Amino acid sequence: MSGSVKAVLSLREKPLADLSLETAKTMLHERSFYDNSKNPEGKGVIHNYEENPEKRIIVDNATGLVWQQSGSQNKMPYSEADHYITNLNAQVFVGHQDWRLPTLEEAMSLMEREELHGLLRINPLFDYLQEMIWTSDKSGDTHAWIVCFNPGICGKLKVAEGIFVRAVRSITQTKK
Repeated sequence: MSGSVKAVLSLREKPLADLSLETAKTMLHERSFYDNSKNPEGKGVIHNYEENPEKRIIVDNATGLVWQQSGSQNKMPYSEADHYITNLNAQVFVGHQDWRLPTLEEAMSLMEREELHGLLRINPLFDYLQEMIWTSDKSGDTHAWIVCFNPGICGKLKVAEGIFVRAVRSITQTKK
């Protein structure tokens, strides 16, 4: 693989404070992301993953994103998800301080059409524990968008509920 890789698919990095269901459905169809109920015809992303088990990260050269291979070991409400990210950055996880929650677009880019990891629709390079993850996109003050790899959907969940976190960063975020 060459040392200089250009991402094929550019995804929105900035979170939305009030992402509507209609906007989410439009994004799923425009990006051809698979969702078992909202876009079952979606083809998904053809990934170009590089695993780095020493650093516990996975680089997707197709999207230009670097993912935590595992993520949080415990479910947590949305407010604690922010603390989880803050702690990762304070620890300078794998040499970077620009980790964040993924947007719905970024998280949905991980969704696979088929169950590849037990019942999960995510590549088996990723840890099995995080079957659903928070995104940075919210739906008002009381709900945030999540991605659930079993059964393969995205949706809104009350921010007080507990689910997992998988942090992301852009390959180019810290390049000056």
